Amino acid sequence: MSGESIFGALGAYVFLDERPQWHVLTGALLIFTAIMIVALSGHVPAAKLEVEQEG
Repeated sequence: MSGESIFGALGAYVFLDERPQWHVLTGALLIFTAIMIVALSGHVPAAKLEVEQEG
């Protein structure tokens, strides 16, 4: 999971003076929530497990 889109939107707000609409803020909140759930649950995605098992 990646938070690049959140930091991209934050950078546009700070440096380019863009004002995000409600659907953009809702999407950023959903992405951030998903990242936090995965990070705090300790769950390792299946793709990462396959790579570690091969190596």
